[in-house]
Amino acid sequence: MNKITILAQAVGILALIIAVISFQQRDIKKLILCQLLSNITFGIHFAMIGAYTGSVLNIISALRAVVFYFKGKKAWASLPVWPWIFIGLFAVSTAFTWEGALSILPFLGCAVYTYSLNLKNASLARKFIWLSSPLWLVYNAASGSVGGAVTEIINLFSIIIAVLRLDIKKKKNG
Repeated sequence: MNKITILAQAVGILALIIAVISFQQRDIKKLILCQLLSNITFGIHFAMIGAYTGSVLNIISALRAVVFYFKGKKAWASLPVWPWIFIGLFAVSTAFTWEGALSILPFLGCAVYTYSLNLKNASLARKFIWLSSPLWLVYNAASGSVGGAVTEIINLFSIIIAVLRLDIKKKKNG
């Protein structure tokens, strides 16, 4: 492997660490902030490995995180059209960065994830986010994103742990 490839994979691993931390957050706002950082880092990573659909969708996802972070705090961010705007941006960006049928997977993953961030309940959001991981896992593996593939495997298990730790335990205690 050359130095650029090693650096690209290191950036992907950094994004992995940030993503895993995000799912252990009790508060939806903290989860979103961690995801913002992870999306930016993954956007850089995917650009470095030439996976441009993944790169652009992650950068748009970072913008989405900003909007959802301010939802309920700022009138502009609380408009009910935002999820549809982002899903539309994901669709258009997927068309412009088309890498073949493989590009459908991160698009669907982003659409499901966008829906989850619109939820006010972190527990329910985690469950929907879990659905997007297999879609991204296949895209990452096919794109040669070691950090991305490992991220999605860890995300799947991390979300299961968070559901057990934060959601099921809470139901038993409360």
